[in-house]
Amino acid sequence: MLRNADEEPDEDSGMSSTRQDSLPGLMREALEGGEFAGRDVDVLLASLNAIPNPVFVKDPDARFIFFNRAYEEAFGISSGDYLGHSVLGLDYIPESDRRGFHDEDTRLIADGGSLHRELNIEYADGTNRVVLYWVTTFSLPGGTARGLLGMLVDVSDQVAMRQELKAALRRSSPISRIGDDILLLPVTGIVDEARGRQLQEDALSAIAAAKARLLIVDIGGVATMDPTVSQALVSLSRATRLMGCRSLVSGVSPEVALAMVDLVGGTSELRTVGTLRDALSFAGLG
Repeated sequence: MLRNADEEPDEDSGMSSTRQDSLPGLMREALEGGEFAGRDVDVLLASLNAIPNPVFVKDPDARFIFFNRAYEEAFGISSGDYLGHSVLGLDYIPESDRRGFHDEDTRLIADGGSLHRELNIEYADGTNRVVLYWVTTFSLPGGTARGLLGMLVDVSDQVAMRQELKAALRRSSPISRIGDDILLLPVTGIVDEARGRQLQEDALSAIAAAKARLLIVDIGGVATMDPTVSQALVSLSRATRLMGCRSLVSGVSPEVALAMVDLVGGTSELRTVGTLRDALSFAGLG
């Protein structure tokens, strides 16, 4: 496999090719140089190999000293070809991404801590996966030098479900133009914090696109509401006002009214009317 010329470890790292051909060789050396006995190392390596998610370990110089079996299978590699290299030498990762990963590794090793984020990665089988990339520093046994432990967790199914849920939420509360500069947002069913946040985002985007001057939010179909959503309505009212748009809430049920009073001390910041018919009349459409 291809390697970057400056990534050859033979002279700079002092590691022989024979050692690289032994899967746990570098990891074993790092551990046995500390407080671990041989059997402890075997148990640790077997445990890491039993983890179904790709796992890797790097030394204080950001060089790989271990890949578990799940990592090898995910990327179609043999550990012996890459042990002793930093991420700059991984030819199965796009070259444009390697420098960013390497700079991140060195900063993390120097400063300590951990990070995680979602990444789009192509696996060896040609599929594109969304993974949670998680990496943290640890101190090597018997010393203060830091190494890195990383894991990739495939969250493709969860991300797809999240996107489907967002689409379903938009379909359940479609925003429509009912006048030249008037929008209607009907809200039905159960509204929790996540849905309230999504409604805010969609409403503000629609206001900007339509240059609306009035947004009618009809919540007559909402029987119960998470208390935090009362604050979301107040926040939406403030945000629409900053965009030069007024908001009007119609269909406030007794349960929702009580939630608003408990949370925000009343509806002084919200203009409300009893029914959607009243809202349309206020807008000059009834």
